[in-house]
Amino acid sequence: MIFLNKEDYSCNVNLGKKEIVIKVKKPESINEKLQEYVGELRKKFENFSFYLTIDDRYKLDNIDINNLYKLKDHVKQNIKIMVLVVNFEEKKTRTGEYMYTLSCEMPGKKKFVNCKIFSKNVMSIQKNAFYIVSGKVTEGNNQYIKKNERELGKNRDLSIMVSSLEKYEAIEVIEENKYTTPRQELHAHTMFSKNDGFITSKDIKIAFKENKVDQIALTDHGAVFAFIPFSNDLKGDFKDSNKRLLLGSEFYAVDTDEYDQKTYKSIDDLEEDILNIKEDLRLANETKEDAEEDLKKFRVVRDKAKKIVARKTATEEERLQATDDMNEAINWIASTTEEIKIAKERIKELELKVSNSQIRMDSLKTFVGKTHEIPRDHLTVIIKSKDSEMDYRGEKLKYNPGLVMLYKLITKSYLEYFSAPTTPSLKMYGKRPTIPYHELFKEGVREHFIINSACAFGKHMKLAVEGRWVEFKQWVSKLDAVEIQPMHNNIYMVNHADYPMIKSEDDVKKLHIDIYNACKEVGTKVIFTSDAHVNNKEDRDLRSVFKSGYITAIKSRVEEARQKKIAKGEEVEPEQSGGDDDFSVDTQPYILSYDDAVNDLSYQGFSQGQIKEIMDNTKAIADECTNAFEMTILPKKMFLGDFPGVNVKEEIPKLTWDAAIEKYSSDGTKEGIEKNIRERIETELDAIKTTGYEILYYISYWSCRKSEEMGYVVGSRGSAGSMMTTYLLGIGENNPLDPHYFCPKCKKVEWVETDVVGLDLPTKICECGEEMENDGCAIESHNFLGWGK
Repeated sequence: MIFLNKEDYSCNVNLGKKEIVIKVKKPESINEKLQEYVGELRKKFENFSFYLTIDDRYKLDNIDINNLYKLKDHVKQNIKIMVLVVNFEEKKTRTGEYMYTLSCEMPGKKKFVNCKIFSKNVMSIQKNAFYIVSGKVTEGNNQYIKKNERELGKNRDLSIMVSSLEKYEAIEVIEENKYTTPRQELHAHTMFSKNDGFITSKDIKIAFKENKVDQIALTDHGAVFAFIPFSNDLKGDFKDSNKRLLLGSEFYAVDTDEYDQKTYKSIDDLEEDILNIKEDLRLANETKEDAEEDLKKFRVVRDKAKKIVARKTATEEERLQATDDMNEAINWIASTTEEIKIAKERIKELELKVSNSQIRMDSLKTFVGKTHEIPRDHLTVIIKSKDSEMDYRGEKLKYNPGLVMLYKLITKSYLEYFSAPTTPSLKMYGKRPTIPYHELFKEGVREHFIINSACAFGKHMKLAVEGRWVEFKQWVSKLDAVEIQPMHNNIYMVNHADYPMIKSEDDVKKLHIDIYNACKEVGTKVIFTSDAHVNNKEDRDLRSVFKSGYITAIKSRVEEARQKKIAKGEEVEPEQSGGDDDFSVDTQPYILSYDDAVNDLSYQGFSQGQIKEIMDNTKAIADECTNAFEMTILPKKMFLGDFPGVNVKEEIPKLTWDAAIEKYSSDGTKEGIEKNIRERIETELDAIKTTGYEILYYISYWSCRKSEEMGYVVGSRGSAGSMMTTYLLGIGENNPLDPHYFCPKCKKVEWVETDVVGLDLPTKICECGEEMENDGCAIESHNFLGWGK
């Protein structure tokens, strides 16, 4: 290796590979002086390949490439850029030309652009290939921007109208060992954290090779989809190195025990309220009934006095007394009628209260054991258990118990504890898979994991912000570590409605220091994590734009529904705010280097001794976790189930032979079946036995019978139509034998050499006088999943 230094660039000459790589510090350095230098080198090294590296990432062969940042700054300008074609669409226009729409990535920038090119001839364009594109930046009609793209922040329809397209063999360059001291990242979100993370396996490969990190944990939100593809992509390069891939998840955790206790208390309070209301209702009814009785008496008095007043024979004295009695009765009737009216209104009000309280109580009873209306916390788990062996049907099988347990927990979070809130303050956070704390901390589960506090949405942070330090210490004592994260991760608290006590950057710093001190008191380790959602600082733009559009779209829909209720005069809750609504580029979390982490902790006010302790703690926790490269993620074994109450290994051959004997046997035995048919059945059943696929055939057999019972027509497709076994089991309707005639009466089989299938053979009468069946589609046997193990 020959290495030369110049002012603005360096030159690496690899004599073994016959390559010369020129690294340019900035695009402006691609000038005439550099071109002259390259020309001199080409003369000295005639048989060498030349590469020019920009941004220390991508090699370009002596090509002037525009270092574009934002397309909107170059509308109507001619540009020349390198792109990676991710996907493309071909359409033939009315004029006969071909229009190609290319979805492209601008290498090294995590930025994307659409390119359009018209051609009279069909073009050969490859996906995942690099091209040099020359053309003009154009702006289309913004009304054609798709709704989902508009919601995600796209407000200008920019594309490149391509004038020339040239394929280029770009070679990716990663600056190995760029960082002296690696970090251990215990909180990272991949592209499988829905609508949140953007880290790819390629990003981790770069971080490993640059020595930015030597250990990184995949902690997607309630998901494990990254485990297999990321492990497969990285294992080949790093299995035998000091780099370690850790597997875990950031759960949406809920305290069902606390919630259920509160819910039961609310139910008890409501039951007591209902009893009290019913007592008030009883008294109100008694008051109404007594008043109604009094009303009857007053009416009798009134009517009697009225008759006396009207009687001609009544004396003056009797008439005066009766008049007084009648007036008094009328007054009592009026006041009693009002009393009854008030009692009825009271009764109606109390009955409504009983009904509402009963509805509320019945609703609360349905919430017990459910997670829909429970506020969620975040909690990070990482697998620490080593591989173990188990006996699987008499065979020793290697597996990782922690991984299996994590799969079970993820499954439970979706099937048993999925949260779909109806309360507006919770509904805005969406539907999520949740897991109760008691599931994570119970015996048989806890020992498989390192459990850390997670981000600002963790329970520890909620307790700390509210100053509930006694509860904070009790909680963090259950954890392996509490995460301190970069200042830019939590600076959003300063202007957020949910944190009225956080008024300045200094308040955030003090909060982090207080958390550290409280953890020290109870002996819980404090670690540093990035809560990374992208790899590099340069990648933050992409997440900023995406989150801005995504969160704004959600909030706009919530606000639209809220305004509709206001317009209808319905009661609404105050406008809600979420914690994930800071879209500025500087606050997007990325993987920090060791030096970046140290500088950030120093800025937060931690001493050098505290910083060293935090970084050492982080490494110690990471070292406890299991390396995915040494873990059995997917055992090399075909796992076949059992059918309840059925020995499928015996039942499939029995059903097959029973059907074959009934149709083809001349004497009711296997031996009575024509030789070729019998041998075909034996061959297939032996192959099925060898692979152990009897369960698959029985499931298909059972499904067909159930479908027929329900009145559905069953038809076969694929390999199910090629098997004599499936034909006899009634799974497939095609007879796969060679063309033949078959007599259903005497069981005679007559094979026919023909170019047509047996179904097209002419009608034939058997020697016994019975009309023979013409059948046989001449299909080779194909097992459901192949013949080999």
